[in-house]
Amino acid sequence: FPATAGSIWKLDAYAMTTCVESPIQPGNGNMVIARLIFKNAAGAEVGAADAIILDQTASLGTWTKHTLMSNAPAGTDSVAAYILFVQPTPTAQGAAWVDDISLYDVSTVGVPDGELVGASLHQNVPNPFNPATRIAFDLPRPGQVEVVIYNLAGREVRAIFSGELPAGAHSVTWDGRTSDGSVAASGTYWYQLRTPDGRTSRSMVLLK
Repeated sequence: FPATAGSIWKLDAYAMTTCVESPIQPGNGNMVIARLIFKNAAGAEVGAADAIILDQTASLGTWTKHTLMSNAPAGTDSVAAYILFVQPTPTAQGAAWVDDISLYDVSTVGVPDGELVGASLHQNVPNPFNPATRIAFDLPRPGQVEVVIYNLAGREVRAIFSGELPAGAHSVTWDGRTSDGSVAASGTYWYQLRTPDGRTSRSMVLLK
């Protein structure tokens, strides 16, 4: 699918192993992997992400939803999604079922960017992250500052800073918790910098 650098892609899939066929069970190395591959205009790979969505630890006969999310790196022109069945030992038994596979570009949902004169908001580090991440920004002049976390639906998750700051470089840390102290769910979030001169936002990914 066409993709641009900085876009955020989400691959969802349900997976199950069952006794209807030979199950993947302890001692069996078979597994199912979800994978996203990002390519440039020439078709060369510029980045990839993957996750095991089914292996010998899975409960028999239970559909489980899995999500793989990744940011498209610089140079991205397209993204390809795969569900791979891996069988390290060719004679090993163990089958897998997959269903309801979907791929989304989630970077256009949620909190829109405003205009912010002079100040700059940097990409959080690390990203994706677990359990905490650092958000850095630069201010051209002193003033009232807020840094607020939103989910993709645009609902406020937590205000992690509100107060006066001098001009210069600053950073704050989000520990992955909501305003009530609970642990936020895995997924994509927006962090927004607000000053008297305006506001600007960037996206980040929390992975568990």
